[in-house]
Amino acid sequence: MSVSEIAHRLIALLREKKFIEAQIELYHEDIISIEPEKHPFPKTVGKNKLIEKERKFLQSIAEWHEFEVSEP
Repeated sequence: MSVSEIAHRLIALLREKKFIEAQIELYHEDIISIEPEKHPFPKTVGKNKLIEKERKFLQSIAEWHEFEVSEP
């Protein structure tokens, strides 16, 4: 896939709130996610760990008020 194709696929998945699916499909196995220092997971290494972190985050959302994804 080209960078443009990846970007458009990511946007399509995010707009459907398919966050985990986007990570499974598009992220590299050795991805590194770095959050602010005081975040519960300041650094996450590996796709499986990142997906676990995303699931925990999504479970913490009580209500969606608005969600928008811009063009790439």
